Amino acid sequence: MKIEILEKLHDNGILRDLIQGGLVSYNVLLWYKINKAVEFQLQNGVKKTQAITDVSDVFNVSERMIYRVLKRFD
Repeated sequence: MKIEILEKLHDNGILRDLIQGGLVSYNVLLWYKINKAVEFQLQNGVKKTQAITDVSDVFNVSERMIYRVLKRFD
């Protein structure tokens, strides 16, 4: 899945409607938020490994899950 498409859907509020309608899984929104959190950390000068550790703690998911999300949006 392309992050650009999700960003457009999120910015227009359509992503929320698709999730509420059951057409898109809630996990897609979670993955989007995880990806954005890691991007934010990296833009603020945090190293990738530390950013992944921090985000995994915030979202209460494994670091492996963070890597999978990042790979999905590459």
